[in-house]
Amino acid sequence: MGTELARTDTAAVMERVLMVGDLSKLSAAERVSYYLQVCDSLGLNPATRPFDYITLQGKMQLYARRDAADQLRRRDKISITITAREKVDDVYVVTARATAPDERTDEAIGAVPLAGLRGEALANAFMKAETKAKRRVTLSICGLGFTDESEVDSIPGAQRVQVSDDGEIIDVPSKPATQSTPQPTAPAAQPTPRPAAPQPSGNPGELVLPFGKYQGQTLADVWGKDAGYVKWLATNSTNAEVKAAAQTIAQAQPKATLPPETAANYAQTLVTEAQLKRLYAIANEHKVPAALVKEHMRDAHKVESAKNLNRAQYDEVCAWLEAQGKADVDDIDIGDGIPDNWAAGLEPPPEETFGDQCGQFAFGGEPA
Repeated sequence: MGTELARTDTAAVMERVLMVGDLSKLSAAERVSYYLQVCDSLGLNPATRPFDYITLQGKMQLYARRDAADQLRRRDKISITITAREKVDDVYVVTARATAPDERTDEAIGAVPLAGLRGEALANAFMKAETKAKRRVTLSICGLGFTDESEVDSIPGAQRVQVSDDGEIIDVPSKPATQSTPQPTAPAAQPTPRPAAPQPSGNPGELVLPFGKYQGQTLADVWGKDAGYVKWLATNSTNAEVKAAAQTIAQAQPKATLPPETAANYAQTLVTEAQLKRLYAIANEHKVPAALVKEHMRDAHKVESAKNLNRAQYDEVCAWLEAQGKADVDDIDIGDGIPDNWAAGLEPPPEETFGDQCGQFAFGGEPA
């Protein structure tokens, strides 16, 4: 029943996204559901926040962050080669080539202006051009049309949007400034300066915000009516005192959770093919034997094949595989009766296959 409900929710949310084309028109729960659906379809871990939100041409949409490109490269085993670096007038251009295991290739450029830059600013521009090229070619070869994080600031009219973990829009950006000729206006009345409030030295909740829409209110009061804003301050505030106090308050509170129906649907739905690919890639990267993976799935989840894992179990197995990668080889108990070459992380025997060449993987030994 939970799986059927998840599919119904998925269809309804996707229909609204296609009809409206603007994520700001969705409810908070629908935004969370859509975000999870996008991550699931691509085999990306939503906990790393691979996407963020941006308004472009008046509509809110997702853009890809660095984590998205990194996970996509690992998922599809994409290799990147820089094929050219050149300066065209005052613009530095880097060309990156991506190669997939099936020998498909793609190229993209990253370009940044250099006029007036010196020292560290110039060095950062060089690195930014290379980063843009790598991320753009990764998204291209993987067939994704998302805007990359490195491009956001250079798109005219684009504005980042802060959205909390539970899907609530924290800060709606104002419209970008136009280049029209300014009209003379009467000088605006200056507000009476607010007297500086004494800042406490012990209780972070009593710190009074000196700026923003809640200026003059304590962090404790703001948390009570807009916890998402305090979380945003804890991550993004440039005021060191406010940021530290917000972090203390946020860490002391229970972590925000998804709406119960969304969290239940996520936990009960079976893994996608893209997630199976990611699971195989992690196991292969850390050279964890298939027999050991199957033993862990049986012991921890009573599951014989990776394709029968639900999302919650999948997250646990991924975390376990990552932990195996951090352990010393001598600390990993792979059991008895496993061929030496497979125990050493080399080629698996036929009965322990991860899957076929079509990209379907199952640790249970049968096609997914």
